[in-house]
Amino acid sequence: QAQPWWSTRGHERARVASVDEANHRLATNMQRRLIGRATDIHIRPLNEEKAIQAATDLLGELFIFLGCLCCNNL
Repeated sequence: QAQPWWSTRGHERARVASVDEANHRLATNMQRRLIGRATDIHIRPLNEEKAIQAATDLLGELFIFLGCLCCNNL
């Protein structure tokens, strides 16, 4: 029996971590551009625990931001 894409036996943590890795790279490159440093460097990945924590923080902030946008449009 086919399983839905969101329950792929343990890959949930990897999926969440990959979302935050992309966010980490984007934020690091933006910060380096703002202070005038090179952006063509190797950015060390976060460890899995930090990546998952940062991704859940990001999703929580996004949820609050979208909620505020919806309330302001009413």
